Amino acid sequence: MEDVVIKDIQGKTLANLPYKIDSIPIFPLSLKEIMQVGEKKYYYYLKILTITAKDLLNISDELDEKEMETIQKLNNFDTLMINFCTNSVFQENILKAFSLFLCKDEEAHFISDGKEMYFYIGEKENNKIINRKNFDDIVKVIKIQNSVEYDEEKHNPANKNVEKFIKRLNKSKKKTEEIKAKNGNNFELLDLVSILASKGNGLNIINIWDLNMYMFKDQLTRLQLNENYSIQKYLLGNSFAGASIDLKNNTYFCKIKNKK
Repeated sequence: MEDVVIKDIQGKTLANLPYKIDSIPIFPLSLKEIMQVGEKKYYYYLKILTITAKDLLNISDELDEKEMETIQKLNNFDTLMINFCTNSVFQENILKAFSLFLCKDEEAHFISDGKEMYFYIGEKENNKIINRKNFDDIVKVIKIQNSVEYDEEKHNPANKNVEKFIKRLNKSKKKTEEIKAKNGNNFELLDLVSILASKGNGLNIINIWDLNMYMFKDQLTRLQLNENYSIQKYLLGNSFAGASIDLKNNTYFCKIKNKK
């Protein structure tokens, strides 16, 4: 995707608006909707939508050289289809994943017409089709809306103060990891919601659930930058047994690489 398109997706998501790929409007999930399906299932469905050929190679121990070469040439949709056609559990979960992220009061279906295999949403006549041509774009929108990808190489701080602040956060990474390892603490969505609800301007424990994940992470990041302190320091010695939170490497915000 071009940078201008990515900016458009980000802007619409920040305004809590859907982004359309072909005939499919993709709505960002609210925190309330995420909690309804369950945090673990939400994250699992997000993960299986982004499975790649590299993932197949990592989990396959009995491939010969020719098979490995074949897998390396697959695109993301073909990789998804291999898993879908060979694993009944995956079949059920991928349909649930599509239904969660792409459907509003509809269900996702699979069809093979002898020439092509593809997914569709709702009634087939509505032409909401997910196939090899649009799959990567759909996944990219979902990833942006759910704020699970952050490209460090493209990150360009707006000013020197922000750049210095980010450098301080990076320097504290080692200390953060040491504390987390010592305490065995892994912060989940509810922890982050409570922090932002207690510190966020205009946000409280009631209205915060209407935010989508992109808006939520944006507000967490701005809380750090605008008030010029890190949530790591806020938590140290406070209510979480001396543990700290690392927004960049926390399980909930971990990067899902999308290599083609």
